[in-house]
Amino acid sequence: MCGIAGFIGRGDEKVLRAMANSLRYRGPDDDGYFFSRDNKVGLGFRRLSIIDLAGGNQPMFNEDKTISLVFNGEIYNYRGLRKNLEAKHIFRTQSDTEVLVHLYEEHGDDFLKKIEGMFAVALWDSKQKRMLLARDRFGEKPLYWTIMDGALVFASESKALFCHPGVRRELDRASLGKYMFYEHIPAPATIYRGIFKMPPAHFGVYEKGEMRVHEYFSLLPSRELHISEGEALEQLDVMLDRVIASRLVSDVPLGIFLSGGIDSSTIAYYAEKHSIKPIKTFSISFEKESYDESRWARMVADSIGSEHYTHTFTKKDFFGSVRKISELLDEPMADPSILPTYLLSQFTRSRVTVALGGDGGDELLLGYQTFRAHRLWPLFRALPGALRKGVAAAIGKLPVSSRYFSADFVLKKFIEGGNDRPLLRNQLWLGAFQPSEYRMLFSQNILADFREDALYDDIDEVEGLTSQEELYRQLSYAYLRHYLAGEILTKVDRASMYNSLEVRSPFLDSQLACFLFNMPRALKLRGLTGKYILKKLMVPRIGRRAAYRKKQGFALPLASWLKGDLKNFRDEYLKGSRMKHEGIFNATYIARLLDEHDRGAHDHRKRIWTLLIFQMWNERYGHTV
Repeated sequence: MCGIAGFIGRGDEKVLRAMANSLRYRGPDDDGYFFSRDNKVGLGFRRLSIIDLAGGNQPMFNEDKTISLVFNGEIYNYRGLRKNLEAKHIFRTQSDTEVLVHLYEEHGDDFLKKIEGMFAVALWDSKQKRMLLARDRFGEKPLYWTIMDGALVFASESKALFCHPGVRRELDRASLGKYMFYEHIPAPATIYRGIFKMPPAHFGVYEKGEMRVHEYFSLLPSRELHISEGEALEQLDVMLDRVIASRLVSDVPLGIFLSGGIDSSTIAYYAEKHSIKPIKTFSISFEKESYDESRWARMVADSIGSEHYTHTFTKKDFFGSVRKISELLDEPMADPSILPTYLLSQFTRSRVTVALGGDGGDELLLGYQTFRAHRLWPLFRALPGALRKGVAAAIGKLPVSSRYFSADFVLKKFIEGGNDRPLLRNQLWLGAFQPSEYRMLFSQNILADFREDALYDDIDEVEGLTSQEELYRQLSYAYLRHYLAGEILTKVDRASMYNSLEVRSPFLDSQLACFLFNMPRALKLRGLTGKYILKKLMVPRIGRRAAYRKKQGFALPLASWLKGDLKNFRDEYLKGSRMKHEGIFNATYIARLLDEHDRGAHDHRKRIWTLLIFQMWNERYGHTV
């Protein structure tokens, strides 16, 4: 696991080292550089040693050094690929990275279709004078790029780009609007004008001064599997066993993030099955009971016999890590669970260097509460208009609660997101601000460039791609494309890599993901029970209570914190004088949101946190409007 950076067209060795060193925490163990003065090409690398500790440093080259490569990630099927290459190529290391170099020699750009793993790759082919940039299928590893002042500049994080003298920082106002709606900026856009994220499952080829981006993998068009429940259980067991075993390959200590939820419990069970010694599992606990899952994690750990570690973090620990967000996030992303993920990663890194997590299970197995809400929406829409209005009014009067996923918060969100376009309705449920608020939210300066229809471009694209799919595959695909890649995997990457910890996500194995995505909806969402087939599989292994317990998630008591312990911190960034001076937001409307939240008139936790994250980002990385 590493950080990569580089350029072509303009730059020198000093710039290259500065770019790579800005990512030192991603790879504290070693560094490496390739620089060609003739072609003005630079590849920089920071290494976190996981496989082939002695020989796996980068950049990696082919035999005649006409191909140079830097790579962030892990390739899980590299041993099998290597066997097919050894007859034609000389291998100097035992690393997965060298396999990529020779695989490209044999198959060209199609080498990406043959590898299974998480990765961001930069490959310079000096014979063809082309740079290839590629990102894994679901977006586990980040990759940013831009073309400015005649140079292609790229890196694992956008902060490294700014070490290059040709890269400018300018706020993209359209992306600001999307951030307030999605709580992140969907790829390929970023918060910076002219800087892009390589989308998951895409690669770009830069030659003759032009970048061309292509897709190399898609779950679409999908084909529903004709499979019985018994067959599904048998195949799922075999696939999970194989996939999780492959994710245990490591030359350094490895453990499991264990929340006690069904996804992490499944991974811990199969990992323990393949481990000679008891597997190490890690969880954290909260002081506020309704947000604490540690008892469930302990119960699962005891049932599978893992070596379990738990640490209780106090409010002070969380508050101390809030300012870390501005260092972690050189692009705003408003998922507050980055705080516990950061602390869990810090705690886990004290004992291991690699951890497995359960990300992807909710998106592929219809585990989120919103999937159930879509089943209920037609029933609500079928009510007579007057009765619907009466129900909505009654819900609006429910007293505000700060408990985890409280009834008033859920029901008010349900009503607030009412829309007959399912993908738009889903995002209205997930997002912080409604588009109808933008005229009040932003200053006139920002509104001058605002187009509401541009907010929906990403949803429109997914609707077009999935128009022939049934509803729940449409929703699943949208979650994978936006929420998983833009928030969940971004959160895990930044929080873990800031602590020099590698995190692997077995559910995102491409064959397993295709199997789950194409499984009939009734095997995933049975009535209002999500992840039905996985729960059925795991009951004999971890017990019914653990398998069927209510989904919780990595939540924080933000609603109460934002009007209590974090109020002064919040006001530091959101006070009216600062809002007016910066000229981005309408200070009067922000003051109204804060007042309503403080009085308990409305629960504005998502809105306030989304604003706060942007303000912290803007202070550190923005500077321009």
